[in-house]
Amino acid sequence: MIGATPMIYDVRDIAFEGECIASSSGPGNPLILIDNGSWQCRAGYATELSPRIVFDSFVSKYRDRRLMKTYTLVGNDTLVEPMARHIAKSPFDFNIVANWDVMEILLDYVFLKLGVKGNEQVEHPLVMTEPVCNPNYNRGVMSELLFECYCVPSVCYGIDSLFSFYYNGGTDGVVVSVGNNTTHVIPVLNFSGHLGSSKRISWGGVQSTEYLLKLFQLKYPNFPQKMTFTQAQCLLHDHTYVSLSYKDEIKTFLDPEVLAVQDRIIQFPCTEVVSNLKTEEEIARLAQKRKEAGRRLQQQAQKTRLEKLMQKEKDMEYYVKLQETIKFKDKRYVMEKLESEGFADEAELLATIKRLETAIRRAKNKDSCQDTEIPSFPLLDIPDSELDEAGLKQKRHQRLMKSNYEARMRSKTEKQVKKARNEEMEKLDEEKRLNDLEKWLEEKRNARNCLLEKIKEKKKLKADLNDRKSMASQMRMKSIANLASDQYSRRKRRRTTEIEDTFGANDEDWAIYRNIVNTSESDEDNNNLQHLESQLMLYDPTFAKDDLLDFNENPTKSWIHKFYRGVYPPFDPNDVQQLHQLHLNVERIRVPEIYFEPNIVGLDQASIIEVISDILSRFNLNDSQKMANNIFCTGGASLLKNFSLRIEKDFRALWPADKPISVRQAKDPLIDPWRGMQQWSHTDQYKNSYITKQEYLEMGSEYMKEHGMGNVKI
Repeated sequence: MIGATPMIYDVRDIAFEGECIASSSGPGNPLILIDNGSWQCRAGYATELSPRIVFDSFVSKYRDRRLMKTYTLVGNDTLVEPMARHIAKSPFDFNIVANWDVMEILLDYVFLKLGVKGNEQVEHPLVMTEPVCNPNYNRGVMSELLFECYCVPSVCYGIDSLFSFYYNGGTDGVVVSVGNNTTHVIPVLNFSGHLGSSKRISWGGVQSTEYLLKLFQLKYPNFPQKMTFTQAQCLLHDHTYVSLSYKDEIKTFLDPEVLAVQDRIIQFPCTEVVSNLKTEEEIARLAQKRKEAGRRLQQQAQKTRLEKLMQKEKDMEYYVKLQETIKFKDKRYVMEKLESEGFADEAELLATIKRLETAIRRAKNKDSCQDTEIPSFPLLDIPDSELDEAGLKQKRHQRLMKSNYEARMRSKTEKQVKKARNEEMEKLDEEKRLNDLEKWLEEKRNARNCLLEKIKEKKKLKADLNDRKSMASQMRMKSIANLASDQYSRRKRRRTTEIEDTFGANDEDWAIYRNIVNTSESDEDNNNLQHLESQLMLYDPTFAKDDLLDFNENPTKSWIHKFYRGVYPPFDPNDVQQLHQLHLNVERIRVPEIYFEPNIVGLDQASIIEVISDILSRFNLNDSQKMANNIFCTGGASLLKNFSLRIEKDFRALWPADKPISVRQAKDPLIDPWRGMQQWSHTDQYKNSYITKQEYLEMGSEYMKEHGMGNVKI
């Protein structure tokens, strides 16, 4: 609901929760289970129901500059220092183990925290997960590391999603594994995965997080803080969901009511400048002080003006006496007297007296700073032959002053005439309104529409002129070329004969410049439009604030601004907290939609639904129906809200209406693969599937035994 107080969520980041304490392995040499995921590693003993340790698959070699020591941090320990997490490395390249030095450190950490006894070898059998269709070379290097470096007695490899399917009681079905780097769809019949018919989609949790991070970087390019990858990952987990009908729901975001409900405000930490709040008494006291200070300044300024006025009057009186003194004296005496007083000639003395008269008159009449007396220009009536050089200079000055005075008078007269004409028009307009309101409103609406159309045409012309290939731009360039050609021909003719240039005598001559200059909207049109809209707002009951041009063109009223800053509360650019806020709205459904519409990000692959349909079409009707009755979702991204419901809805539209389907989700998509390993390790199939060290030495590093939970030999 618009106007309600919105929910503000603090940005969440992965925090260090304390060191993982090493435990004891207990009696005997129980089987060790390692779910070696590219996001998290989970390890524990087969004698227990849950993994003992769960940590991120990262290793960081951090050097403390103060202590001058280098520390090797693994998993969640990399969160101790922000820089350590920033430089952390993963043993995985995409979803394949490629960095074996880092992998060895991870295994050291696992065996250490599990309390494995023995310094030279690990005497516990191992069951470890590997990616779908893991290359033989990578499996061989892993076997070499385990048998040669750790001397494990045996090892068995399996696929995490098949273990999760096994733990959740699956026999026949389609496993949809939404992993950290990839999404796999694997058909399963009789507890055995048909990897030859499986498909991979190159989109997972990492790509979704990177996409969300890039969307925010594009949406807020000037955001005062940098969003980290882990913060974007937390936003993806906490606030995104799968839309059951993306195309329909995305349209509802144009409704302000819906946008206000769907919008999530993410608050980043910021420091506000806390101002000292003053009491009402302190505010009143400060106001009184400012008032007293202003009064004292006014008194001081008045005193200063009075002193200056008295000084000017004294100077005026002195210069007038000086003028009377030299009036009937000879020229030599006059020049000596003027030079002694600092004047070059008598004209300069007259100008000084005139300037002092004006200053004294304006000082005495503060309410009117303009000179109401008509100035006189006596030298203009005297012939030049009767004036000396100083008189001629003064005459030229008076002629210029007279021209300026006449121009001011003409401008003043024109303004008065225009004001009187406007008042008369307003009076007539008011009479029309009082006599026939409906007709008057109709005229105003038509006038407003004409102005809007005129402004629209100017905007279109401006846009066309910016396009070099548009007709308007070409006509503009043609006008420039014609004007240049005309000026060149005039100069050429001027060399041979003198011609009379009458350009400008006709007002239409100046239209050429208006055509070639890229003009913007005129202020007159905008002022007239504002006047018309103010009248319609006052007298037209059907004219609302939303109809105003300024309201519609206000950037804060646009949909881009609403998606950028939300619907409510109104954005305040001076609010520090709002400047540190992100608005998560359409991104909530846009990012998860990639699993169902990869073309949104330009991924040239089929969606999950298309892949499932294609896989089932490769089997006979009986097997495909059995698998359609058990579409199983696992992996971290399957925790997104409505994920399994969306698969069921979209697949139902492709599957025959008279045949049933069933889509279910793992009980715990994150832990179920390890629990499936724990259950499977107690079966006879496991006993026939592991590879001993003796077999490794005899058969080679790439030797493997096929079983229902693992890969096949390629």
